[in-house]
This record gives sequence, C-alpha cells and structure tokens, in this order.
Amino acid sequence: MLLVMACSVKVNGQTAEEYYKKGKEKYFSNDYKTAIKYFDTAILLKKNFDSAYFFRGSAKEDYKDYANAILDFDTAIQLKYINFSIYLYRADCKDQIGKYQDAISDYDTSIKLDPNDSGAYLDRGNVKCKLNDYKGAIADYDTAIFICPNQDAYYINRGATKNELKDYKGAIEDYKSAMKLNSKNATAYYDLGNLFQDINKFKESIEWFTGAIKVDSLYQSAYHNRARSKHELKDYKGALEDYSKSIKLNPKDATSFFCRGNVKMDMNDLKGALSDYTKAIELDKKYTDAYSNRGYVMLNLNNYDGCIKDLNRAIELKAKNAYDYYYRGEAKENLNRYKEAIDDYTKAIGLNSKDDDFFFHKGRCKVLLEDFKGAIPDLNKAILLNPKKDIAYSNRGICEKRLNDFVNAMKDYNKAIDLAPTDGNYYYNRGILELKLKKTDDAYIDLVKAKKNGNTDAQSLLSNRSIFKLAN
Repeated sequence: MLLVMACSVKVNGQTAEEYYKKGKEKYFSNDYKTAIKYFDTAILLKKNFDSAYFFRGSAKEDYKDYANAILDFDTAIQLKYINFSIYLYRADCKDQIGKYQDAISDYDTSIKLDPNDSGAYLDRGNVKCKLNDYKGAIADYDTAIFICPNQDAYYINRGATKNELKDYKGAIEDYKSAMKLNSKNATAYYDLGNLFQDINKFKESIEWFTGAIKVDSLYQSAYHNRARSKHELKDYKGALEDYSKSIKLNPKDATSFFCRGNVKMDMNDLKGALSDYTKAIELDKKYTDAYSNRGYVMLNLNNYDGCIKDLNRAIELKAKNAYDYYYRGEAKENLNRYKEAIDDYTKAIGLNSKDDDFFFHKGRCKVLLEDFKGAIPDLNKAILLNPKKDIAYSNRGICEKRLNDFVNAMKDYNKAIDLAPTDGNYYYNRGILELKLKKTDDAYIDLVKAKKNGNTDAQSLLSNRSIFKLAN
C-alpha cells in the first residue's frame, strides 16, 4: 500500500506562514521593502495565500508602488479575501495614479459593505472634488459629518469645497466649526485666509494667516500667502519680511523667490529683483514667468541683449504672452533693430489688440525707418485706443509733415501740446513746421518754449537771427 504523507513546502527551513509572519512584523515596523521580500517568498511557497497578497499590496502602497499594489489587491479579491478595507486601499491606489472613476467604484463597494465608515465618505468626496463634482463631494462630506460630527478635518474639506462653489458664507461657517473642535488646527486658519484672499479682502486674510502662524510658527505657506496679501496692500516691507521667512523655511521654493522679486521690482529695487528672479530660475529651469520678469528688469537696466535672451526662453516655454514679444520688441528697438522689433510688436498685437503701446511702438519703428505712410495706421490705432496719448499725436504729426500734409500735422502737434504742455519736443516740432509754413513769429515763440521746456535743439535755431523777422 502506498502511503501519501502531507508535508509543508519550505525555503531555508521555513514555511509560507513563517515568512508571512515575518513580513507582517516588518510591515508594522514600516520596513516595507523588507516586508515585500518576505511576502514574495510566502506567495512563492503558497500560490493562493490571499492574506499575503493583501499585505504585500498594502506594503507596496506605502512604498508608493501603486500600480503593483492594485494587482495584489485584485488577486486577493479574486481569492475571496475577506476584509472590507481592501476596497478602500485599492481605491486609494487608483486615486494616486489618477484613475478617479475606478477609485469611486471601489469606494462605492466599500460603503455598501460598511455604510458607517465615515472615512470612506470623506475619501470618496475628495476624489469627487478632483473630478470637479463639488456638489457630490459635499453630499459625501455631509454624510461623513453626520456619522462622525467631531472630526475637524471633515469640516475643513467641506469648507474648501464650498469655497470652490463660491458659497463663502457656508465655507466660513465650516472653517470656524473646525476651529471650535480644534483650535490648534492651523489648516483651518490658513484656508480661511485663502478664502478672504480669493475675494480680495486682504486685511482679513492677513488676520487669518497670522492665526495659522500663531498655531504653527513653521507654516511656510502661511508666510508666503500672508506676504502676497501684504503686497496687494502695498505693504512692501511686510511682504519682503514674510517672503524672506518663507524662503528661510524652504530655501528651494522658487515661487517665494519669484514673488519677492516682484515686490522688489515694485520698490524699484531692480538689482534686488534681478537677483531673486535669477535664484528662482536656478531652482526651476522652466519657470516661464521668472524669465519674463527678469527680461523686463534687464530691459529697464538697459541690458538689451540679456533681455532678449531671457524673453527668447520665455517665449520658447510659453509662446502666448503678448508682453514677452512686446518687451523683446522694445529691446530690439533700443538696439536699432527696427524691422525685428516690428515683427515682435506685430506678434504682440496678434495676442492682445487692446494695448495702445503695442501699436504706438510699431508705428514709431516705422517712423524711424522713414516708412511714414505705413506708420500712420498704427498711430491711428494707438490714438483710438488711448485718445490722450500725446506722443502718438506727435509722431503722427511728424509723418504727416513728411508727407506734406501740413494741415493735419499742425492739428496733431497742437493736440500733443494740449495734452502735454511742458514737453519741449512738441513745441520744437511745431516750430519747425511753422518755419516751413513761413510763420516765423509763431515759430520763434514755439522754439523759445521748446528751449524753456528742455529741448536742446531749439537754441541753434534761435541763435540764427536771420531766420526770423521777429527780433530776439
């Protein structure tokens, strides 16, 4: 008779259950990498070891290997592993890799199995927010709060969602409810500060950000956002202090360097702004706005080549900012590269046809290229957009004079002077036209006014008495 004897398969003298036990020990001590190795061996020895798949999936989730964790949870479920939390864990993994609808399906199953788990409603609500289903999210948060009304985090999440729906009153009530439950929850203060900042109530926002900082003096984002509100209120000193504190807490935060640079630019500390934008770029090589703003600073520091280089990079990263083209055009204009500047102004206009400066500079470059006829339509548009743009009238007058349209040239010079009666150049231009029209008395008076108001070319004409009938 043949006797069949049961025996346990072993590796290194240990059974699947023993490796499983060791895996759990490592798992609960947060050594997920070693835990996974033990679970691997347990599964190798026992192919249908459902609980080993579950714990290996849990370890992989904590190890941030979400895709493989899902595969383990799938197998455990196929093997009829009995543990309601497996659907929650699998849902969390699906959430992490952006499979939001699949995650909601698992949360649905988990809730059916345990309808009193407030955390499942909370997590499902969070995923619905990511899908912009704010009303559905609020319904889940409502249920979570009904089941467990003493969890401050639930009120914070519901408040944030109401804020998205612009239900500011409801959001404020939720944040304050969270504070009543836990006065040390800095997030409630911080989120309330953000709410007031979003609706441009900057003084109130500062109060709540300050509350968050009192609870947690190392709350970097609270310093950053409080600085933003101070900047909006033109409290530049306070904004600098807060951005500097934010940077001290997180020296790798490119955004805080960028924002501090903006404050310095508003304070006309161009070199300081340049330094901060440079640091922001060092931390984030693709920080488009930092290249744009540093380019603008370089333009104002007369570093035109540096400006062009930065704006080239900004345009390469994001070619839809009209002002990148405009400021690059200005740099090229200052380098006498007028045709290239016109190309940039044209691109700027294509992206934003409402800025009078774009049309004016395009027209002025044409004036400098002596394309007087071509300049007039651009100057017309600049004046249409801004009827008080004195320099546009003056430049159009120059074009009209060169095209022998003396009547309209005189009208435009008169208008420029009406708008800016202390600009000596406008009197000079009108004086030259008056000489052309042999109105020497009027010309003399205008050239005197031109000299008085800072025009340096008028003196040479005034010194030539033979030009005028009127004595000096």
